[in-house]
Amino acid sequence: MSKDVKNKIIVPKDLHGSKLLCFLHPNRFETEDKKQAVELLHKICMTNLTDFHKSNQIKDLILTEEERKLVLFHEWNNSENAEVKSRCSDVLCRFEKDKRFIKVIISNNYLVAYQLFGEIEFLIRSITVRDIKILNTDDFLKDILSAINDKFSHPFWIQRVVDSIKKSYPVEKLEKLCNYIECQKNSLIDGNYSEKREYIKAQCSLKVISKQMFHKEMALCFENEADATVNNKEPNTFYPNLVDIYQNAYNEIFQIKNQAPEEFERIKGKLLQEKSDFMDMLSLCGIKTQIELSDDFIKSVEKSVSKITIGNFIDTINLMLSIPFMTSEGVSSYEAAVRKASPVSSMFGHNQLDKKGNVVGVAESEKSLKTEAHIYFRQKRLYAIWTYINLHQWSNIKSEEDFIYFYLQKEKPVYIEEENLIFWTKGIAAGLNKDFISASHILMPYLEHALHNIAEITKGNITTLEKKRQEAPSLGVIFPMLQGVIDEEILYEIESFLQNGIDVNFRNNLSHGLLTHFEIEKYGIYLWWICLKLYFEGKSIIKIVP
Repeated sequence: MSKDVKNKIIVPKDLHGSKLLCFLHPNRFETEDKKQAVELLHKICMTNLTDFHKSNQIKDLILTEEERKLVLFHEWNNSENAEVKSRCSDVLCRFEKDKRFIKVIISNNYLVAYQLFGEIEFLIRSITVRDIKILNTDDFLKDILSAINDKFSHPFWIQRVVDSIKKSYPVEKLEKLCNYIECQKNSLIDGNYSEKREYIKAQCSLKVISKQMFHKEMALCFENEADATVNNKEPNTFYPNLVDIYQNAYNEIFQIKNQAPEEFERIKGKLLQEKSDFMDMLSLCGIKTQIELSDDFIKSVEKSVSKITIGNFIDTINLMLSIPFMTSEGVSSYEAAVRKASPVSSMFGHNQLDKKGNVVGVAESEKSLKTEAHIYFRQKRLYAIWTYINLHQWSNIKSEEDFIYFYLQKEKPVYIEEENLIFWTKGIAAGLNKDFISASHILMPYLEHALHNIAEITKGNITTLEKKRQEAPSLGVIFPMLQGVIDEEILYEIESFLQNGIDVNFRNNLSHGLLTHFEIEKYGIYLWWICLKLYFEGKSIIKIVP
């Protein structure tokens, strides 16, 4: 490895978290030495700083001697970037014989990083890295409490912060922390039930309240949350979480039913009533063609990744949405090029065979050529989609269902029912976590139902009312109804991908268990992408007539 100072990698001081990990993508750097170096730094910055994660913790990362030299050469342990400086000093500490002095420096570095960026894991690591009793001074405790007062805004982390401090200091020394938590709990407005429960847990951990009072306050908090929903119920609306909230209240009050018999009977009655309403609601509902990509295209996609920075799952979704569907002009150009290059072969139709040699799809020459064009452009899109989802994973973007649900709820199109949001949430979340087997099985029926709703909005009731047995139309019947409603080329692509016998035929093969898990992983990401496009870009691709 060259020792030229010009080869040192300087990390911008304002980057942290996912944006820092995006910066550390090898495609941004030209030489092999630099690529090797950023992969090491990425590995260090990918580690978890707290013991709330089961694996990949920074305290377990042991560098080789060569890796240690690489960190020292680039001087990352003295970087202007607070996160890089903290993490690299942390892993280099393993090589020190007397760790006391360096641990104080590391702790202070993490505290600075917390004050700069507000990431709660920096605060917790600042505490836990001082795992030698003599280092846990009163002055450090004052610094920690001051940082919490000035910067802390993470009620969901307060219990973990308390647990970390308790390992280093006796409860008797934490009076100011107890007062802070009491003040924060009392300042919450109605509706912040989850935040209040976190403060109650922290108070119990600090022995501010007894176990009996803890169960009572938790039960009443759950009860108040459920009551608020009940009091604001809309007619003919299903609230799937309501029973669970009352159940949580019951579970807490059950612990002290002899000490709080009145509250126990009241909550039990509400739970039984809501379960009865839930069952009434349920009864009413009745519940391969391989085309090579050019080297130029692959290089252009990889080059684009080197310039992209994503910070959260919304950035990833927007990145996916930036990939357009194929256009009529592009398809026509492909067909013209094929006819010019091979006028005879373009005149023949196509028979599709399954693994057993059975004919499962037949198409005349025109449709066969059009489908070939779509498969060609789809391969390009698949490459871009996979590249972007890999960047999402590389950047360690968190994809939590609660936040995805609220985002989907905010952006919900008219043709998606509110009660189906939970399934769209789970399907999209599975895709963001690269579980396309789960995503495919969750999303496919709800994509089909969304297409049904679009047809019904534009055509009126499309159920077969004239027959004794009234049934919703199949997908094969729905697609012709969407002619003129969805852009022609987009509609052809969705239909061809889902149920064209000479194409992937994804929907039918998935429904009948004819796809291997490799095939679902390969094409499931494309179904997931189609769902994103339909959910978020409906206004631009669908002409909804009132």
